[in-house]
Amino acid sequence: MGRLALFSLLVGISSNLFADSISGVIYFTGAIVEPPCSMNASQQGESRGSFRLSGCPMHARTADVSIRSMRTGEVRSLQPSDLSLGGRDFSARYDLAASYRRPGSYLVTVSYP
Repeated sequence: MGRLALFSLLVGISSNLFADSISGVIYFTGAIVEPPCSMNASQQGESRGSFRLSGCPMHARTADVSIRSMRTGEVRSLQPSDLSLGGRDFSARYDLAASYRRPGSYLVTVSYP
């Protein structure tokens, strides 16, 4: 019983000593990632061969949007044809060029800072 009491006393004293002497600064590096835009194909009433990016963070307004034909490998940049600004986000519609309105596989890439 005496050993247990002595052990408890030593552990209690040493843990208090270590707790008081710890201090420092925490540094954070990296990026805070916001949720990405959601992408939808053309809706009823919109021109066929268009897509819409919705709920995009405001800093993505300067996004570089491109489309690549998987058949030919040709890449073309797209500009928004319709832009809707909200309080904290925005939506944009992109119309595809006539050459990209053919059936096939395409890769759409959205890059923003």
